[in-house]
Amino acid sequence: MNVFNSRFNFILLTLAMFAAAHAQMTTGKVAQIPSSFKAKVKASKLRIVVPTWIPKGFKLVKSDVVQAKEMFMRDVHLRYEKPGTKSLFYVQFASDGIGDPFFDLPNGDTLEATGTVKGKNAIIGSFEMEYVNKKPYMMWHVTWHELKQKGFPKYVLVAGENLPVSDGKKFIESLSWLQ
Repeated sequence: MNVFNSRFNFILLTLAMFAAAHAQMTTGKVAQIPSSFKAKVKASKLRIVVPTWIPKGFKLVKSDVVQAKEMFMRDVHLRYEKPGTKSLFYVQFASDGIGDPFFDLPNGDTLEATGTVKGKNAIIGSFEMEYVNKKPYMMWHVTWHELKQKGFPKYVLVAGENLPVSDGKKFIESLSWLQ
């Protein structure tokens, strides 16, 4: 009876681990990832995360892989905008040469964060999203978080403007590995 229980528990544990790993994967359909971009990411030997939730009305307007001979210098950018508004958010990936994000204004000035919201994502772990909510500005970002993978890119940054902080948090919490 003990041998049966041990094997049964092993099988259950293996299935649970497989299900957890698979739950963190996405085809990129919700993120509006074109097949040509997926092919470019794969050909570049990169592994990225994409959202599995996007606020209503947003469209992917830019998906770019910045090629470089050295793997650690390859960058990836995704940008989403809501047509007819100034609302946007973006996801940026890098492994080297990264700087801290700022809340930049059109005139070149910068603002300090007016608050923070904490969240958790299965891939990047716990995060703290800084935001500015000072009329007429609404901006938020989660600075560089390690993707905890052997390959590249090593870090992800997510930021947005002119949309609720709650949407930014939900967006970041939805990030999953692109299949």
